[in-house]
Parts: sequence; structure tokens; C-alpha cells
Amino acid sequence: MLTENDIVKHVSRYLKNNGYEIQAELKTTEQGIDIVAIHPEKGRCLVEAKGETSSKEGTKRYGKPFTREQVKTHIGVALLKAFQLKQKEEKSEVIIAVPYEENHLNIFDTIKGCLSQTAVKFLFVKRNGDIEAR
Repeated sequence: MLTENDIVKHVSRYLKNNGYEIQAELKTTEQGIDIVAIHPEKGRCLVEAKGETSSKEGTKRYGKPFTREQVKTHIGVALLKAFQLKQKEEKSEVIIAVPYEENHLNIFDTIKGCLSQTAVKFLFVKRNGDIEAR
């Protein structure tokens, strides 16, 4: 199962491989923008990441997949954060990175038409570290 820390690690690698320089990469114990990166041509990139299980050992959800309701809440929180970032930093690229798994994909499918009208992008991270942009 991918934790938020795993998502951050894989997306940072993906961004580096696509010409970005990583300026900040937060762990789940830190608050703020999960990844801040700069591309020489595209400019600043801000990433909000969500995992598919708790990253905190000893919690009830550690190692267990989040329920569909929890995923809905996580995506809602991520969307709010992404829209706030875009409002504050219009010229920045804003990305939400989530696990490539059934609940995240299904919920994304219910809003993808509306998302296509925004400047917020989604990255789906597979367990092997591969990334699919949507």
C-alpha cells in the first residue's frame, strides 16, 4: 500500500526525470505544500499528495486501505488545497497526486469533466512507482 510519503517520493522522482528541480519535499509529519518544484521553462509546480493508507504506524488505519468515504474526503481536501494554491499562485502548475487504485480512480471519473475546465492536474501513482497523468 502506498502511503503519502511513498506518493511524494515517486512524484518527486517523476518530476526530476521531467526536468524539474525539487525545492521542498515534505513528510506527513510536516505541514505545507507536499512538493515544491521548479522547471526552467514551465516555472513553479506545487503538488498536494494523498496516500491509500495511513503512514503512521500504530494507528487503526495503518496498512489498511482507506474506505471509499475516506477517499472522497481526501480528494475533497486535496481539491480545496489545490484550488487555494492556484488562486494564490496563478502562474504555478498545481497537481494532486493520488494512488492508482479503484476508489481514487472511480471518484476521479465522477469529476473529470469539471476538472478538465480547471488548471489543476491529477497524477495517479502505481505501486511500482509508475505514474499516469490525467
